[in-house]
Order: sequence, then structure tokens, then C-alpha cells
Amino acid sequence: MACSFGWTTWALTVTLLSVSCGRSDSPEERPRRPDTSTITRVDARVRLVVRFPKSEGLSPKFFAEVASSPQERSVGLMFRKSVPEDHGMLFLFEELSPHSFYMKNTYVPLDIIFMDSRGPTATVVGVLQHMRALDETSKSLSEPSLSALEVNAGLARKLGITKGSQVEIRPYSP
Repeated sequence: MACSFGWTTWALTVTLLSVSCGRSDSPEERPRRPDTSTITRVDARVRLVVRFPKSEGLSPKFFAEVASSPQERSVGLMFRKSVPEDHGMLFLFEELSPHSFYMKNTYVPLDIIFMDSRGPTATVVGVLQHMRALDETSKSLSEPSLSALEVNAGLARKLGITKGSQVEIRPYSP
């Protein structure tokens, strides 16, 4: 065991030294880590477009990241400092039942729009409006849902998205 630990320590030291020897100390030449706390454009994380068609006027749409696994759903939009107004996170659930949300480590206040289907068409079954940032109180609707879209707080009301609104969910293609 001691020999194995010594070999691992030596290999790690040599690797770190070889990497650091090739790096400049100048901040201008160091590679910059991209800021993942906000989405600044439609990027690789966006997989779907969620549209709310209306018979009259504007049909709002959101570029949505998808949270379909339990791990993705447990993180959602946590740790984001901002979310563009036309972006969101679509949660896809395995079973039709009431689903609850809380805002732990979520810095952006959100509306959560619950739907009866995962697509390609769905109907809004209810909206949790203005979930407060960092509020760890679990909230849900009594209506069952198969999907939910998180968007910036106030947008559901502003865009007239209410129970009964129709939804189209389509793959995003740039």
C-alpha cells in the first residue's frame, strides 16, 4: 500500500509540474473558463422549443434545456445567476402525478408551468407563479402532470399562459 501511494503521489506531482511549466503566468494568455452561470445564447444545452400558440397575437416560445433523468431534475436551474427571458428548463416525468418543486440554490425567481403531456402537444394543467429565489419550501399543484417548464417569474402572467393553454413541444434545430 505504501508503495502504491508513493507511486501515485509521484505520478501526480510529475503531471502537475509538466502542466504548470507550459503555462504562462500572464492573465491574458491563460485560458478562460466559460461562465456557465447564465445562458447568453441558444447553445448546445438547448434541446427543445416550447411554444404556446394563440389564435390571436403573438405566440410565445422558449428555448428549453431538458431535465429528464432524476439527477437532471434534482438540479434544474440551480446555481444560475440569470436566465434569458426566452429560455427555460423543461422537466419530463415518468408518471402522471402531482410533482413538487422548491428553489434551493436557485437564484432566479421562476414561474413553473405544469402540463399534461411530454409532447409534441400538451395542455397546461396549472401554473405556480413567482416562486421566490432560494425558498426551500416545497410547492406543488394538486393536478397531475407529465412535464413542467421553468421560466422567469412573471412571464406566465405577462404572456397569458394559464390553465388550459395549449402547448407545442418540438426539437430545436438551429
